[in-house]
Amino acid sequence: MSDISLSHCTAECFVSTKCEVFGYTFAGKKCYLYDDSFAVSTAQSCSGNTVSYYRVTCGQLATYTYVSSLKKCLSYKSDQRMVWEDARDACRDEGGHLVYVKTQEILDYIIGHRETENTKYWVGGKQTELGSNVYEWLSGETIDSTNGGQLWLPGRPKFSDPTSEYCILTREVDESFVLIDSACNTTRKFFCELDNF
Repeated sequence: MSDISLSHCTAECFVSTKCEVFGYTFAGKKCYLYDDSFAVSTAQSCSGNTVSYYRVTCGQLATYTYVSSLKKCLSYKSDQRMVWEDARDACRDEGGHLVYVKTQEILDYIIGHRETENTKYWVGGKQTELGSNVYEWLSGETIDSTNGGQLWLPGRPKFSDPTSEYCILTREVDESFVLIDSACNTTRKFFCELDNF
């Protein structure tokens, strides 16, 4: 509990790994963070001030799920198979981008959605230029050992045709997911991510 603005209270909830609901008193400028077990009906006032409650959500996009452990809004496009460029455009049309897989926790979330063994999903990275062995996220950030590069399958990236464009996808290996590179013109399912929600 602290004296802060509503926007700072919202930010505190997003930063907390356990916050799903937050309460705010406009009169007292107090912020209260709660996990998902909190029932709003259990408390409607605090110290004589009315508390307004907010659930962390992904805006108006019902197809997106707020994943509190990742602090991300993600959408699994289970009913769509597209080439990488079309998948990228579909995410952009919703105001997002193909998911950036920079941590093992994001890969764990993706593996939780697999439908069959060896399911592969497009993510938001590709070669910087044709024939290059350098990859970057759609944000322009080069993929290295600190932001996803540690998740490559050993021996990858390894493009085999210098005349084809290569993009990044996830692949299941020994019951876990890793990143691999593959020709961008194959159809795959994909995950979108929202940055501003």
